[in-house]
Amino acid sequence: MEVTENGDVTIVRPLSRTYTNPLTVGDLRREMTHLIQAGRRNILLNLANVEFVSSMMIGQLIAIKNEIWEQGGKLILSNIHPQVREVFEITKLVGVFDISADEADALARF
Repeated sequence: MEVTENGDVTIVRPLSRTYTNPLTVGDLRREMTHLIQAGRRNILLNLANVEFVSSMMIGQLIAIKNEIWEQGGKLILSNIHPQVREVFEITKLVGVFDISADEADALARF
């Protein structure tokens, strides 16, 4: 996982292609929890490398979004692979998450 800063926005770029098992999903969850506990409130999750997600991953993204929101922050997802976007559309979560086409657009929305 690659984590960088752009002003007050933390950019997280998962490097794994798939988030379909407890290990990879757990790794992402731990990193996001660490960032939130460290006071990072504006997080951009760039999913460009992610081609497959499980229901477990979707559940963790919802929990992460809620945790950030409770802290007064914002989570934006960007660069979503078409297969992953389809999962968001099927589960009607497109309206739940703030989704940007690319990282630059997402950064402008913080």
